[in-house]
Amino acid sequence: MRHQLFEDWLFAEEDLDSQQKDLLESHKQDCQQCQMLEGAWQEISQDINSQNWVMPEEGFSQRWLSRLEQQKLHDQRRHAFWAFLTTSSGAVLFGILLLRFFISNSPIVVLSYQFHSIMVIFETLQGLIRFLLTIIRSVNMIIPSVIGLGVIFMLWSCLFLGLVVIWQVVMGRRELYDY
Repeated sequence: MRHQLFEDWLFAEEDLDSQQKDLLESHKQDCQQCQMLEGAWQEISQDINSQNWVMPEEGFSQRWLSRLEQQKLHDQRRHAFWAFLTTSSGAVLFGILLLRFFISNSPIVVLSYQFHSIMVIFETLQGLIRFLLTIIRSVNMIIPSVIGLGVIFMLWSCLFLGLVVIWQVVMGRRELYDY
């Protein structure tokens, strides 16, 4: 028989039948490894059974579930905030581009310029968002929530000011090409 079977029988929680017990006993007489395993298992079993298990405080499960629900709600609010911010930013950008399209004289020039402007803005915004998310993740572990919210507000203000500066630079370049 395979050695693994005897090891399984040593750790089995259900009772073995008489034939299995006889086979296991005869194997243990010849196998020093199984003798050591059985001795170690008996010691561990005694230690486990002799321990005084501490029961959790009353209402532990309810408090844990309540905290889990609060965390889920917080995560949902955070996701909703980011979805709103992304959607509203896109709508504002689209509105600005649409307004500029209707004000301009040459649609082809405006469309090519707008496409270039959009690509520049999105690339810059993508880099800034990655940078800010990296900072927010590292700051979130170090600074408490209230201070973290202030830092996040400050970072978003810097992002907004950066976008305004980029917009002004792009608009200044456009004025150079207007005849």
